[in-house]
Amino acid sequence: MKTLTAKQSHRGDQSGIIHDGRALLDLARGWLKQGNCEVPLELLRTALRSKEAERDKLVRAQVLKETGRALMMKSDWENSEPYYIEAQQSFVEMENYKGASECARNRANMYF
Repeated sequence: MKTLTAKQSHRGDQSGIIHDGRALLDLARGWLKQGNCEVPLELLRTALRSKEAERDKLVRAQVLKETGRALMMKSDWENSEPYYIEAQQSFVEMENYKGASECARNRANMYF
């Protein structure tokens, strides 16, 4: 029987940690689909500090919206609303009205 082994590759100071804001956002969305809130919140907090979120307004707005959604899933409505508001304002500035309306709809859902 053959034995499968995995050899860890060493790439300088990279320790397998993902720093890309878009990749972190995608990972968080996957966790949210499974109903988990804690892991996505950590991923999204890291994504907000990423270079992509600093440079790309769309990525930042998407991360903010997903952070609001994760907090809403935890029933933390008071803390989720500021994320939705900032995301909505960013989407409106970019003339991304679909994203802005999703934020407005999610904020409205918190009150029902």
